[in-house]
Amino acid sequence: MGRCLTGGLIAHCLLLQENKEGGLLRAQETLTLIESTRFTLEVTGEALSAVTEVYLGLWEAGSAAEKRQLEGPLHRALAALRRCARIFPASAPRALLWHGRDAWNRGVVRLARRLGAASLRRAQRLHMPYEEALARKWIERCAEAPPGAAAGLTGEIRGVFHFLTRSPGSR
Repeated sequence: MGRCLTGGLIAHCLLLQENKEGGLLRAQETLTLIESTRFTLEVTGEALSAVTEVYLGLWEAGSAAEKRQLEGPLHRALAALRRCARIFPASAPRALLWHGRDAWNRGVVRLARRLGAASLRRAQRLHMPYEEALARKWIERCAEAPPGAAAGLTGEIRGVFHFLTRSPGSR
């Protein structure tokens, strides 16, 4: 379990140091180790949370090709985090947040907001001040437009404007 926890935290630290390759490699090793281990301690949730955060961070900053490569490992990490949250309720607030972050990244805004609110309620019920603060920060972030939404909306408005300004005979 110690190797799982330190592996997840090291992977996250490497990502924060902008060592993407090192963070990804350590996250992959840690995820493989976690998936082959029986969840016996709550620290598994912290390790999975760190690994999932690495995958989410890389996915958010990645190109389309990189996102396709990260799709499988990200979903494996989220599935393992869900499983851990079912075993250890203290892992549930973070699991809900990271699922919300994944939904947000994919443009599913309402679901992301609901998951953030559920995370906050769960953290309050469990009396977990750090998780409460994290959920509040996430809910604050959800008030903004998701990544790429402005460009998509601008494109749609431009298309409608182009349609409306064309001459009636060319429609």
